[in-house]
Amino acid sequence: MRWFDRFRMAVLVLFRRQSETARLNDELQFHLDQQVKENIARGLAPDEARYAALRAFGNPTQLRDEARSSWSWNWLEKFLRDLRYGARTLTRSPGFSLTAILVMALGIGATTSLFTIVRSVLLKPLPFRDPDNLVMVYEHFREDNGGSGFNVVSPADFNDWHQRTHGFEDMAAWLTRDLDLAGEHAELPEVVQGAGGSWNLFSVLGVPLAMGRALMGAPKLLMLDEPSLGLAPIIVADIFKTVGELRSSGVSVLLVEQNAQAALQIADRAYVMELGEFILNGAAHEIAANQRVAASYLGFTHEGESGV
Repeated sequence: MRWFDRFRMAVLVLFRRQSETARLNDELQFHLDQQVKENIARGLAPDEARYAALRAFGNPTQLRDEARSSWSWNWLEKFLRDLRYGARTLTRSPGFSLTAILVMALGIGATTSLFTIVRSVLLKPLPFRDPDNLVMVYEHFREDNGGSGFNVVSPADFNDWHQRTHGFEDMAAWLTRDLDLAGEHAELPEVVQGAGGSWNLFSVLGVPLAMGRALMGAPKLLMLDEPSLGLAPIIVADIFKTVGELRSSGVSVLLVEQNAQAALQIADRAYVMELGEFILNGAAHEIAANQRVAASYLGFTHEGESGV
């Protein structure tokens, strides 16, 4: 139970430090008085007996500090004492203190920013599976004729590498290039950076696809919610073309789409929802021929007049 006694003593000293300090002083004074009485009993004068007791007993201040250091909270007392001393020093010259604090804050901020950049670029591992085992294989010209010296690997070479190389678990190819993107309505073309990869690129890297990963499992039913939302018209056309190809390949597609005209062109059956309830359903060509649907969702009437 000695550990319990030490813990109880430490708690008492923490919350009753003044009373415990007074008790320690009384105990040291008691032992010193006992030593003085013993010296007087041996025949020494009172003053000589006290001097002899101090020489035998030691420095009371040093003994008191040694005893207090064993109370396990000496570090806290030193910290608070240093904190009070630092606060008094700072309040004596507030201008210098403010300048020093600003300089330290700027230094700490710059150091933190630099370390964040170094960690992101050099120290942080790549967000792939087993990044330490990833290697890059490439072709390089023997003679440097200017430029980077690297050659674009042909598909045939990559196929040979993939089939005949046994030193890797798997191998994938990828390519980046600048592409020209133009719209259908006289928009100015823009240069965008695109990338392409082989069929197994994401499986080699060990990361799931952010979009389209459901198609890799050859699903029987595919649910799409607003696939054209916020996209350029040329991309929307490609999306609906792809959805139509999926439908033709035998995949059942449940499409939720506000572009009613494009959705009805590729759908077999359609449902019209308003305020959380289905108000119409039937074959897609029947829904498209409905006067109310044409006026409200397709923007025209069957008589040729413009709808609201």
